[in-house]
Amino acid sequence: MPCKASSPQKQDRLLRKKGGSIRTVRLMAKQATQFFSQIVHRLFLLKIIQQKQCVTKLPVLQALMRSEKPGSGRVFLWAEYLALFGLGPLLILFLRQPGILFLVLWGGGLACWAASRAAPRGAATGIGRILSRFMLFGTILTLTVWGVTPDLFLALPLHRPRLWALIMLLYPLLSVWPQEIIFRRFLFQRYERLFGTRITSASAIAFGYAHIIFLNPVAVLLTLAGGWLFASTYARTFSLKCTGLEHALYGCLVFTIGLGQYFYTGAAWGH
Repeated sequence: MPCKASSPQKQDRLLRKKGGSIRTVRLMAKQATQFFSQIVHRLFLLKIIQQKQCVTKLPVLQALMRSEKPGSGRVFLWAEYLALFGLGPLLILFLRQPGILFLVLWGGGLACWAASRAAPRGAATGIGRILSRFMLFGTILTLTVWGVTPDLFLALPLHRPRLWALIMLLYPLLSVWPQEIIFRRFLFQRYERLFGTRITSASAIAFGYAHIIFLNPVAVLLTLAGGWLFASTYARTFSLKCTGLEHALYGCLVFTIGLGQYFYTGAAWGH
């Protein structure tokens, strides 16, 4: 008759067998949980990618998908935007040197042109809309100046026609073009991810604020309104030709009807 194992030996073998089974079950459950969680995560991200409008409302997920730390890119862009378009005009106002202003305008314009070469370039469409809007707002502005300050009305072309003709010729090239590169093409291309649909307002505010260097509210208010017009045109067309044309029309009108003195650094800075 074979010898039977003692009761303690049986219990030990049963416990070891039971423990191994439990560890195996736990390991399988852990692997299955990881597998299904990866599937759910990928499906969730795929759904977000397909619905781009949702991505813009979820900056944390958007940052994760770009392999960035949430908020790091936005913080840097905010600091850059405030430094360039907030502190920049204050620095120019502090120095009050026309040569530096021209250098910053053209140096900044060239730098912004190089930095925004990847910006979209649209066709020069909607010229009729630009001209129609100019006829409306230009007429309102002209009648306002004529009625409120008749002594300023047409002062420059009447009393200094050569200077007026020179401004009409050089203003679109020397002033309008670099401003459009900085405040439209560069600003839209660089900060659209930061402001989203509010990029038009961000451009208008930066453009209007930059004109504090002339030390009068007329320049700031007019350029704030003009900046919104130019930015809305750029948001619709992505064409510097369209915004440059519109900017030149309003700028030349301002100097013609008698508002040019509000955009003259010599009067503002006492030079």
